[in-house]
Amino acid sequence: MNVLSWGFSGLLILLLCSGCSGGSEADDLVNTDIPVEVTDPDTDSDTDTDSDTDTDPDTDTDPDTDTDPDPDTDTDPDPDPDTDTDPDPDTDTDPDTDTNPDTDTDPDTDTDPDTDTDPDTTYWEGELTEDTTWSGDIQAGFVVIPQGITLTIEPGSKVAFRASRDYKNRTPGGIEVQGGTLNAIGTAQQQIFFTSDYQKIEGATKALNGDWAGITIVDSTNSRIEYAVVEFAHIGVSQFDSSAAVRYSVIRWNNAEGLYAERSSPTFEYNTLYQNAYHEIALEQDNTNVQIHHNIFKQGFVALHAENSSVIATNNYFSDYASHPVTAGMSSTLELTDNHFYMYPTEEHLGGDLENVTVTDSGSVTQRLSSGTEPTEGFGYSIPADYELGYKPAELEDEYHYTYDEQDSTRTVIQSLGQGSDLSFGWALHFDGTYLWRFSLGYGQCKPVAEKETGLDLIRFDPKTETFIRIATHFAVNPRGLTIANGAFYVNDFSEKKIFKFSVPSDPVDCLREEATGEQSDTQKVTLLDEITIPEADKGGTMGLTFDGTDLLLSARDQTRLYRLNLEGTLQQTISLPDNTFTGQDITWQDGHLWTVDSGVGLGKFSIDDTSATLIGSIYPVANGTWAMSSSSNGRLWTLQKTCELWDDDKLFEIQPETLISP
Repeated sequence: MNVLSWGFSGLLILLLCSGCSGGSEADDLVNTDIPVEVTDPDTDSDTDTDSDTDTDPDTDTDPDTDTDPDPDTDTDPDPDPDTDTDPDPDTDTDPDTDTNPDTDTDPDTDTDPDTDTDPDTTYWEGELTEDTTWSGDIQAGFVVIPQGITLTIEPGSKVAFRASRDYKNRTPGGIEVQGGTLNAIGTAQQQIFFTSDYQKIEGATKALNGDWAGITIVDSTNSRIEYAVVEFAHIGVSQFDSSAAVRYSVIRWNNAEGLYAERSSPTFEYNTLYQNAYHEIALEQDNTNVQIHHNIFKQGFVALHAENSSVIATNNYFSDYASHPVTAGMSSTLELTDNHFYMYPTEEHLGGDLENVTVTDSGSVTQRLSSGTEPTEGFGYSIPADYELGYKPAELEDEYHYTYDEQDSTRTVIQSLGQGSDLSFGWALHFDGTYLWRFSLGYGQCKPVAEKETGLDLIRFDPKTETFIRIATHFAVNPRGLTIANGAFYVNDFSEKKIFKFSVPSDPVDCLREEATGEQSDTQKVTLLDEITIPEADKGGTMGLTFDGTDLLLSARDQTRLYRLNLEGTLQQTISLPDNTFTGQDITWQDGHLWTVDSGVGLGKFSIDDTSATLIGSIYPVANGTWAMSSSSNGRLWTLQKTCELWDDDKLFEIQPETLISP
């Protein structure tokens, strides 16, 4: 996901590096803390304690904007669901036969009376234990479909997921397929809705982008979503190591990507995607044989983005994009045939400098500049038009809650920096006692004359003066974790699946200064010292790297373990985190303890022994998307926040932890 990709005019297909990958967001959702049972619909199952319920800080929004709260006017003109699909759980799956009634939650122990369900509506929560069918009106918390289990959702059903907007109480609903199968197949006349159950939030009158987590599909080859509407999620539908298909569906108003994939071979056909933040479709890290055909993309920031992926896209329609509908980078292969582009004023909008990207244009890419007729929207299905969100997520008018209280019971924001720098966010940060070090987002601006180096820029930021310099690299393409050990820099690269060890000149020159525009001397350049292949690289890239004074600590891909490596990269041991705690996007070491960005209520503090970690306590995050973290002085922490990916606002926060919330 790239803040830079839509800001430069003149190119339709633009090379972008992966420093802005969206994989991390999706990984956040994969690691959602999930309950362990399916509750009886007669009981209250939501454990939210705050009327402004929430989960991932990425899903904070403002309740002042959204759409039609009446599901009957969206999916079925017949207000009586009994004439379409039977909402009576006895005719679909009987919750009393799915779980032992003795294990149902006691409504007396529930903390939020606002989450009581309608007695005529089935409520689901936790891991399914047998093949299950949903029909009619369904209310859901976070539901897991494990290996060997199939969830079938019948045509005309409406699934309303627990909405969550309070950064202090992160509990969004969603579906996670963990090796099982999701079959949500509606019809053109009876679409399936996946939407927000915002009515359970006290005072909320409308649904909002980012209300619920989304649908995440992991290790599934047969999952299908057809004739559905997916709206108001954080990410609409994401998949990992899967080959799921999404067809004939409306994907709209999701707070990051509409559709997202890593290490997968998805099929996306006959969908209408519009007004999703960042990308309608993002394909990041080793997707193969991606099939994208006959889709309508419109009114967004970037329609299709690919990194390290091979894509075949035919007969798609793109309209109402300010700049680049299609972007790609990092050795991607795009085969484009018979695609149609509307509202691009000149031929210059087709083209671009596509380094490390292979684009095959069979000569039949059709550019409709200012004329032409778009296809009938919906491909035979309807697009509910009885309400509008009122803005495009990530526009300045977006009322999503991107920054949180400067002070609460757990921490205080000492300072926030970066507005006006146009540096945006990132996934790597280290404070050396004087400077903050990070990498550029998107692609590097340093271009030495003697070498066509394509790595990102290393940035040295002075928090006292808020000035910075850029230093060229030729190796870093997707940094996810940065640290200094014994005077050398180490950066973990998510896409290359390597740790790069390098040195930085003691008095580096800004590559953009006039005196640096010619050939740079060796004393002005970053020097690559070593390349270390990460453990279990075949499972994919990892996020988070720090130095504990002796060894490197690297997060595993599943974010539930740490690898302890010596400075030569040899694996010493594996450290397990407690259940329901995760490393998240980054980790840091401070005064003998490990901090992670996704444990407890937000930022978690751990003690570590030889092979296990213990959560001591946690503090609330300070803004949406804690993508990187570093220790500071006086027991403080620095964080690099996403806030809104496309905004040039403060991204760097110095935090003073106050009172830890116990596990």
